This record gives sequence, C-alpha cells and structure tokens, in this order.
Amino acid sequence: MSLVGVPPVPLAPGTEGPDRLRDSTAVFVRRGRPDDQTLVADLVHRLSPESIEERYFSPIAPESVSQELLRPDDVANRLSLLLFCERPDRSEMIGQGEYVRDGPRSPSAEIAFVVADAYQGKGAASILLTRLARSARDQGILRFRAIVLPENLKMLDVFRGSGFPCAVERRSDHIMVTLAIAEEPRPSYAPLVAPSASAAAAAPSPRAS
Repeated sequence: MSLVGVPPVPLAPGTEGPDRLRDSTAVFVRRGRPDDQTLVADLVHRLSPESIEERYFSPIAPESVSQELLRPDDVANRLSLLLFCERPDRSEMIGQGEYVRDGPRSPSAEIAFVVADAYQGKGAASILLTRLARSARDQGILRFRAIVLPENLKMLDVFRGSGFPCAVERRSDHIMVTLAIAEEPRPSYAPLVAPSASAAAAAPSPRAS
C-alpha cells in the first residue's frame, strides 16, 4: 500500500497519457489519487439512475463510492484510472476504471467502469480497459473478469469489441465476462463465445467465484 511521502510505484508504459475518443475528443488517462475524491463524487452525482444501477446494481452514496475507489493503490493488486476530457478552458473527469486482483499472485482480477452518460458509446471505457490491461499484465495478471447486468448492452459491447479474447457465462441474474489479456488487444472485433470454447483456448479457467 502506498504510504504518505513515498512515491507511487511507476505504472507500465502506456498506462497513463493522452488518447482520443471515437469522435476525436482529446482525453487524458492518469492514475487515481486519494485527493481525487471530490472529482469522483461529482462524476457519480452526474450519472443517470440507469447508469448507477448498471455500475453499482443499487442506489449508492457518491462520497462513499469515491472513498472506496480511491484508496491508496497497490498496483500489484488494485489500480484505479481516471479519464479526463481535455477542453480549452478546463479539464473534466468523464470516467473511471479499476481492477482488483482476486488474491495475492492470482492471475485474474475483477474490473469495473463508470463513464459519464454524455460520453458513453464513444470509446471511453475501451480506452480505460486497454490501459488497465497494460498495467495488470505488467503485474502478472492474465485475465480480467467482469459482472454485467444482462440489460447493460453497452458494456457487453465494450467487451465484445475490445480485441481481447472474450468469453461469457450467463447466470441467473447477471453475466460473467472473462477477457484474456496476456497480449495487447487485436484491432479486429472479438466475438462473444461460450466459455468452453474460448477460455480453454485463450487462457486457463478463472477461479470459481
């Protein structure tokens, strides 16, 4: 865990830095810090009820969310990245993504994202996913898994179009998505396939949850 006065562990090359959304909007990715709580709380305040349900599955208090997401990170086990829209007059936070390792030295981690409603469908979550994968891969994490509500088609489409080998498992009230991130994503569309077909070929099966 990061300590006061101790510089944070450097991230893998390509984790932080500039990028562009699909509509050419300039954005910038950087790691989250405990002093970003106000920014994260403001983002959550701006989310629609539908976006809150899709990300958190129930009503939440923005302040408690920001405290949880921005705990001092231990890059080997968890990392929070923030996405900012670079405007001429100001910088606006428009998204956040994180991974949390399943356990010490585990090859898999859970991921989650939140993106401001006005920027959904423009590639914001895809940028965060790719950047998180670079850092996680550097720490020996080979798989991401995500719990997605069946009606959250936008998030499922992000995973489908990520370029990472992708598998889905439909459960009673949610969908479990598994991504193999051992290599940089392919530029082509990655199809959603049954876990038995993809997970076995692309990566070892994830730990039972």
